[in-house]
Amino acid sequence: RSSSDTIHSGEVETVVGIRIVITALVLYAILFLVTISGLASTYFMYPLFPIQADWLDWSNAWVIGWIMNYYGTCLCFCGVVLSEEKRMRVGLAWCIGFITLGSPIACM
Repeated sequence: RSSSDTIHSGEVETVVGIRIVITALVLYAILFLVTISGLASTYFMYPLFPIQADWLDWSNAWVIGWIMNYYGTCLCFCGVVLSEEKRMRVGLAWCIGFITLGSPIACM
């Protein structure tokens, strides 16, 4: 093998890094499509205005829509935390806190 055929560790790290970025972009795109389609279908089936809080179907649809919206945002936030946190356990603890306990943990 010639010296040009050898793979340096820096090149391997770059390839792995590119794969991680592409995977993250695909996952974020899927999350975006699921979230936006859920909210759009809720909006078209049960328009937000005029507010019809006394209609149970309307209220349930919007509660489910905003829960989807919250968790979509939460998963994006978890991605940022996991990419920036040096220790995976700490990042996972933050994410579990966001997902289970909500805004009070996210605001800490």
